[in-house]
Formats: sequence, C-alpha cells, structure tokens
Amino acid sequence: MANCKEKNNVKYFLKVEIPSEIRSHDNILCSNQNIRSLRESFFVSQLKIDYDIKYAQKGDFVVDDMYVFEIGSKNKSFEQIKDMPEIFVAADDIEVGFKNKIPLWLFGFIY
Repeated sequence: MANCKEKNNVKYFLKVEIPSEIRSHDNILCSNQNIRSLRESFFVSQLKIDYDIKYAQKGDFVVDDMYVFEIGSKNKSFEQIKDMPEIFVAADDIEVGFKNKIPLWLFGFIY
C-alpha cells in the first residue's frame, strides 16, 4: 500500500520513486513510435465508443458505413480518396480545418 498522509480529512499520497529499470523500459517502448500508428490509434480510440468503425478499402476508416476518413499530417491530400462521397481528412498539425479537412485534435472532444 502506498504511503499517505492526512490533512483536513483529505489523504495525500506521498511521491513514489520509480525504479530505473522500469523507467528505462518505458523509454525503450516509447522512444521509437510510428507517428502514423499514433494518429490512427488516437482517431479510433476517440470514436469507437459511440460509432461503428471499420477499415476501408480506400482511405483508412469508414465510420457508420457512411463517412470515409483518411488520417494523416497537415500535408495529407484527398488524392487517395478523391472519387468517394462523404470523404474527410483528419489532419495532424493543423489548428483550423477547411472544407473536408478536420484537425485531428478535435476528435478528442467526441470521447
């Protein structure tokens, strides 16, 4: 059980030092991440609670069998999904969307 102290009927947990072996494993696991996988994982994790998400033949994902999403960087174009209706690009590294290009961070508000 963690050490804690109590003040005014509120318990405060004391800081716990993480052993260096665990910190080094954490650094190994997290230092070489694939940014594409991170973007796609973030997108799916935010929508999977309320929406049906499937892999798409063109684009990355189909949401509710209606909307096709391509996930990518700010330079991602619609070239890969240009012939499809209801297409969107969820783009990382942009603050404001334009037309069917939506900032990826906005999907965090859906969860």
